[in-house]
Amino acid sequence: MAPDSSDGNSMWMDEDAGPLLRHFAITRGRTRPTRGYSPFPLIAVIRTLTPEPPVDPIGWGPEHHAILSRCRHPTTLADLGSELDLPVSVLRVLIADLLDHELISLQDPATQERPSRDTLLEVLHGLEAL
Repeated sequence: MAPDSSDGNSMWMDEDAGPLLRHFAITRGRTRPTRGYSPFPLIAVIRTLTPEPPVDPIGWGPEHHAILSRCRHPTTLADLGSELDLPVSVLRVLIADLLDHELISLQDPATQERPSRDTLLEVLHGLEAL
């Protein structure tokens, strides 16, 4: 939505005004995870380890709680960033907080089992038959 300038005053509406809280405030000034985690890949799969999030043990913001609620079903870091409208760098810091408290798990897709050559050949032959 564009600014309303009908009366000479510029007034921004909705999300055009920008975020209410700067990203460095969300991470409390931190630009990197606390324990030196290697950067999480964008396609890393994140999920919660507990069915119910704890009662605010460390003064988390709403972003921590939003991550926990969205990760009840496995989701990727990229999808999470899109859903929460947060930069990946901010998400990496917040996710590291949750990892430190063992509330979520993060699985790098490179460590997941890959399909065998036979399975891939069967899929290829099935596609060729279409």
